[in-house]
Amino acid sequence: MTGQRQTRAVFRPATWMTVLAIALLAGPGVLDAAPATRVLWLNHFNLEPGESELLTSHELTLSCPFATCLVGQVIESTTLGDTFADGQAKVVLMPVSVPPGFDVTGVRVCYELSNPASFITAIRLAQVNTPPANATVMLDDPANLTNPGPVCADTGQPPDVFMPFGPVHPENGAVLLSLRVNFGDTAHRIVVRGVALLLQKANGS
Repeated sequence: MTGQRQTRAVFRPATWMTVLAIALLAGPGVLDAAPATRVLWLNHFNLEPGESELLTSHELTLSCPFATCLVGQVIESTTLGDTFADGQAKVVLMPVSVPPGFDVTGVRVCYELSNPASFITAIRLAQVNTPPANATVMLDDPANLTNPGPVCADTGQPPDVFMPFGPVHPENGAVLLSLRVNFGDTAHRIVVRGVALLLQKANGS
C-alpha cells in the first residue's frame, strides 16, 4: 500500500544456530512442529440409510436447488421425526478407516439444508467389540446442526463429555460413523458435502 513499508524478519546464521541449539536441548518434537490435529477426508458418498424410510442419492439435479450447486450425498425421508417406525434412531451410516499410528478425536461434517426444520441432530462414532456381537459408543455429539449452510461443523473435542472414553484407538475394533437426522417435512432434503475424521498421532507412534 502507498505510504507504508513492508518489513520482513531477517534471520542471520548466528540466530538460526541459537534456535537450533535450543531445540536440540528441548528434546524431540520441537523441530517437527506438525499440527496437533490432522484432518482425514472420507468418501461421504458411502453414507447409507439405516432403514428403507431414508433415501440417499448424489444426483447433481437434487443438489442444485440449494444455495450452491455442488454435488453431495442427498438424504431424504419418507417419514417425519428422528426415529424409524420401529423406534430405532433415524441414521445414515458408514464404516471408516484410520491410518496406522493415529487416534480419532472428533468428526467434521460439511452440509447444507433445504430447510432448517430438517437437520442433522447427532454425530456418533461406535467401535465394534470382540467378539463382534455389539459396539461401544465412543463419540456422541447431540448438537442440532440447523444452520442452513453450506457450512462445516466439528464435534466437541476431548475431554468433553462427548467422548467419555477418550480418543478412539482404531486397532481395538472396526469404527462406524453415523449421522442421526430429524425431518420436519418429507419434502425437505439434507445434503452432506463432506465428512472428515479429526486425528491425532497415537502415543508411542
